[in-house]
Amino acid sequence: MVVKILIEIIVLWLIFFLYMWLLVGRGKGKMGAIQFYPKLVQKRVVECGLTSEQNIKNKSICCGVLLLLIDIIVPFMMIYFINGGRSYWDFVWQWCVLFMGQELYDWLVVDVYWVACTDWWIIPEAHDLEYLWHDPKIKFKGKIKLYIITPVISLILGGICYGLSLLIF
Repeated sequence: MVVKILIEIIVLWLIFFLYMWLLVGRGKGKMGAIQFYPKLVQKRVVECGLTSEQNIKNKSICCGVLLLLIDIIVPFMMIYFINGGRSYWDFVWQWCVLFMGQELYDWLVVDVYWVACTDWWIIPEAHDLEYLWHDPKIKFKGKIKLYIITPVISLILGGICYGLSLLIF
């Protein structure tokens, strides 16, 4: 079971990579993910005419919905179809482990390495605001908070996945 879950976590990493590529790939660049920047950076790029508040709002909604669907549907399929999860606790603990594994990639590869340790994400018009987000320590604090609340989130999303399994199958 451990090897199976480790492979599933790697699959989640690949899916998260594709998610990020959809946001910033294909010529979109860093403005494709402006919704993840601090509010002051967003305000600055709007003031500079690089985007609009409505565009940021639309991206936030679309990206949030897509990520939520990925975080529910993909683990559900893994837990139910591959791992044979059938109880509420099967869904809760496995969702918790899979989500923490996915977030490890997001934290180390995306947040710490790509965002905080490279200059790729720096928007020239807002370079003076780097101190708000361009630091691994800031990313670490945010991730620790997420890891602390993940068990609670697991109780909810694991329950949603379990409920889906009862409705569908």
